[in-house]
Amino acid sequence: MNTHPARTRAQRAAALLFDACRSREPAMTLNFPNPTRSFDEMRNAVCFVGHDGIFEIRFFVEAGALADGADGSRMSEAKCLSAFDRLRGSIHDVAREAYSNNHFNSYTLSAADFR
Repeated sequence: MNTHPARTRAQRAAALLFDACRSREPAMTLNFPNPTRSFDEMRNAVCFVGHDGIFEIRFFVEAGALADGADGSRMSEAKCLSAFDRLRGSIHDVAREAYSNNHFNSYTLSAADFR
């Protein structure tokens, strides 16, 4: 027999209230508020930055992932940046997917990530 039924109900109410408040907290998600991107010659990739709250996450998209059936290693900087701009929405989607699996501070996205 429970000798403190009011206390038990109060604890249950507090737990329910806590769960309800917690579910209303916005989950931090990866956003791309800065449209800046650059070409990294050493990596042969386009670099861009995402943000998860206060955390900055760097992404590199290999030239091969931006190539339209051509050899990505031969793409010029201008063509890589142009391809990135054209594919920005899907690149951000792939970046979000990669980030949702593991929360690292840097990612390199290859052609395999876009399949």
